[in-house]
Amino acid sequence: MSTNLKALLDYQTVDVALRRASNELEKHPDREKLAKTKTDFEKAKQAVADAEWEATKYVEFFDEAKKEVPPLIKLAGELTEKLDKIPENDEESRRALTKELEDVKEKLNRFENRMADRKGKGQKAIVKFKEAQEAGKKLRELYAKQKERYDVFQKDAEPKIVMAKKKLETLKKGVDAKLLEKYLILAGEGKIPSLVEVKVMDGGKTYNCFCGLALSQASKAQVIENGFSNCDNCRRMIYLNK
Repeated sequence: MSTNLKALLDYQTVDVALRRASNELEKHPDREKLAKTKTDFEKAKQAVADAEWEATKYVEFFDEAKKEVPPLIKLAGELTEKLDKIPENDEESRRALTKELEDVKEKLNRFENRMADRKGKGQKAIVKFKEAQEAGKKLRELYAKQKERYDVFQKDAEPKIVMAKKKLETLKKGVDAKLLEKYLILAGEGKIPSLVEVKVMDGGKTYNCFCGLALSQASKAQVIENGFSNCDNCRRMIYLNK
């Protein structure tokens, strides 16, 4: 193996380890869980706010009812007393007063129906408020546990990643620029590893790449002669460890 390939292979060893460590940190189960738990907590928080707003509206309605209903009840009583005092033969006065009394009773009925409706909805709002509060409390506790586990993993992983990055920068200086450029292109396409040893099969009749496919005769001849070629299928860099 040439010095250039050996340098690139050393670079790749550290690069692959770094990519794996970074990916494990990024894709750590608790990191993904943290994001979901935070989203769920925000939903619970919003549910609490919505329930509070809903309850506030019901309280405002009952406050309004407390102001409006007693005078209507009093007026209904007064109209009933007046109606009882009007002679039976004074039909016109009785009709006018009866109509006024019916209007007041209709207003009272509307308030009564609305109060019953608001009471039911208000009770549901209280239930939703309590449920959302309880859910939020549990989610906060869950988030704290998940974060604690992730922080432990992160504390252990990050120094190793920093060291790997520094080592990679040092190794980079000894890698041929053109080879490194090819490597980074392939690695950027997700072809990891990008520099692979050829697999000699059937007693040397077939030379296979990391991807599993056999090299063409031209690529096979090139790797035998120069110790280096590219896969015709995946384009990975292939070396023959002589």
